Amino acid sequence: MSAIFPEGDGIFETLKTTDGVPFALNRHIARATRSAAILGLLIPSQDDIRFAVEALLDKTPDTLKFGRLRITFDKSGEVDLVHETYHPWVSPAQLLILDSPIDENSPTVGMKTLPFTSHLECLAIARKAGFDDGIRFNLKGDVSESAVSNLLLKIRGRWLTPNLASGCLPGITRELALEWLDVEESVIAPSDLEIAESIYLLSSLKDAQPVSMLEGRTLEIDTELRQELLFRMTQHIDP
Repeated sequence: MSAIFPEGDGIFETLKTTDGVPFALNRHIARATRSAAILGLLIPSQDDIRFAVEALLDKTPDTLKFGRLRITFDKSGEVDLVHETYHPWVSPAQLLILDSPIDENSPTVGMKTLPFTSHLECLAIARKAGFDDGIRFNLKGDVSESAVSNLLLKIRGRWLTPNLASGCLPGITRELALEWLDVEESVIAPSDLEIAESIYLLSSLKDAQPVSMLEGRTLEIDTELRQELLFRMTQHIDP
């Protein structure tokens, strides 16, 4: 099982597994199905995808506590499944501001499409500079997302996430935060970053990773929201 990111054209979904059990599998499959319909890709039915995933996960070794499951559909609709060891984050993230705007008007905006090169290049820039990730704006100049995650920001006491018009991915964890927690969608301006009290990175692999520093400014780590999100996740494995 290779950790190399898939190449070529197509769509993909990435899920975290715990003891061989995927989180929110049905939501990920549904998102892939919607993307495929928009792009005109013929992919297997949701039931067939689910059966293929279950067959692969049945082979999960007992020693694999946390896994990364990647489901890739190439432009011919062929499915490739990879399940490998995942090492969860162990410390808060540090972010910088990236000068690499997202085109919120792109025909593939809001989809997890291949090639994923631009996202990975942004991540590489952040890491080369000594950071874990970076914040990207859209062409209007509004805050959109990080290189590979959604954003959740506490601004003036309110938990906000950039709206989908910003060009951000409709992430599954983001979606659940909006459903379960006191979180609102909003237009977030660059000036809002200067007064943000707390920030989280949201993704299927990270769940909610706190951010300790943005461009050298120390942020508060508010653990209450993450604890509530994790509690809900343990109660609803496939929400």
